Amino acid sequence: METATQLAVFLENRPGTLARVCEALAKA
Repeated sequence: METATQLAVFLENRPGTLARVCEALAKA
């Protein structure tokens, strides 16, 4: 799950993107 790691790094850099990531994961 390399994508998860990249998402974690992205979330740390952009706090608030978590909501969008959750939506994307829910749609995926």
